[in-house]
Amino acid sequence: MSEHIENADGEGQMVIANKRLPVSYRVVALRDAGQYEVQVSLQAPREWLLEPGFGQEAMLERENGQRMILTYSDGPDINRGRNVTLKCDPVICASRHELVELFPEIDIARMHRM
Repeated sequence: MSEHIENADGEGQMVIANKRLPVSYRVVALRDAGQYEVQVSLQAPREWLLEPGFGQEAMLERENGQRMILTYSDGPDINRGRNVTLKCDPVICASRHELVELFPEIDIARMHRM
């Protein structure tokens, strides 16, 4: 059973067809069987996504320069609602050190609470 470790927010840019949009994204870290699973998601304006020809993928450029592929997986119809949830495939980290190295947002969120 997974144990929730931390939620954190980050700032970055979403890129579709060389068009950029500043975005905030959410990082959720879970621990399960000695390893960590990280899920990254964000809410994007549907109109902005459709304008440059969004299909099923976009690129997220995070604050630390890392890039992640975002996909839309909430069903077949992107035309519902004003915002669309995009998610990255879960990232598995073998240790806390790897978790913090790949996702410094997690460590920063924890430090702000202390």
